[in-house]
Amino acid sequence: MRGLASFVMRGRGQATLVVATTAVLSALVPPVSWLSSGALALVSLRRGSREGLLVLALALVGAGVLAFLSLGTPLPALSFALVLWLPILIIAMVLRATVDLGAAFAACGAIGLVAVAAVHLLLGDPGPWWAATLGPLIEPALKGVDAGQADALREVIAAASEYMTGLMVAAGLFNLVLGLLIGRAWQAGLYNPGGFRREFHALRLPRVVATAAIALFVAVLALGAAPGVMTDMAAAILVPCSLAGLAMAHGLAGGRRGGVAWLVGLYLLLVLALPETTVALAAVGLVNAWFDLVGRYGARKIEDDSTTD
Repeated sequence: MRGLASFVMRGRGQATLVVATTAVLSALVPPVSWLSSGALALVSLRRGSREGLLVLALALVGAGVLAFLSLGTPLPALSFALVLWLPILIIAMVLRATVDLGAAFAACGAIGLVAVAAVHLLLGDPGPWWAATLGPLIEPALKGVDAGQADALREVIAAASEYMTGLMVAAGLFNLVLGLLIGRAWQAGLYNPGGFRREFHALRLPRVVATAAIALFVAVLALGAAPGVMTDMAAAILVPCSLAGLAMAHGLAGGRRGGVAWLVGLYLLLVLALPETTVALAAVGLVNAWFDLVGRYGARKIEDDSTTD
């Protein structure tokens, strides 16, 4: 990956090539989109918003041509620009201005809240729209299935459609944050070795953001997590909160004896019990915003104390 990051930083043409081609390839292999957003984040973090915007515009043209040649339409390039590149540019600029991953995570959460609000304003109740969109996609899979089971699956899809806006925005925010972290890690690898690890371990959400998130989660719980704009907003804001909790776990475990084993266990829990573990990580991420647990109990704190004895 260091070689790819070095290639991106050789010039505007190289950066545009990576951003555009990896975005188009993500139509076949979705995780490749992380490289596209990571490359744009790297350029924006290192060279500023003007260069980031230029690369974005050139990548839009390049991806449009590639999409037209491969898919017969340039429209996917516009979706890349609106859903992937423009948001990553915004949060990269927040990180460049503040030098604070917590602030960048907060900006990512704000983008998610705006996206949820926009969907609800445009569609009213987006549940029926999702049901109408997903229904035709699953009907071919229901052929040959017992009629009772098929009806049960349709009911499940209809129920899930009520929460689909929040889930889709949350998935988009996860991709954005991951792209930002890749870009920041590439930047550190090229120009500040070891800097990303220290910055990630020290990540804390701003207290005002943590307070607003707690208020939102309490309101949703009070409403019984009923479908609606607030529940969708809670699903979206859960992403930066849980990733902040994951950063805290790395900060507490990093450098400690047995820390790697603890982190392996944590990632296994994420695989085996994703919803529950995500909520738990969000909770500790919000607690860390107020009490700086890594600063108090992390490995670096222990090392600093030992050197003063």
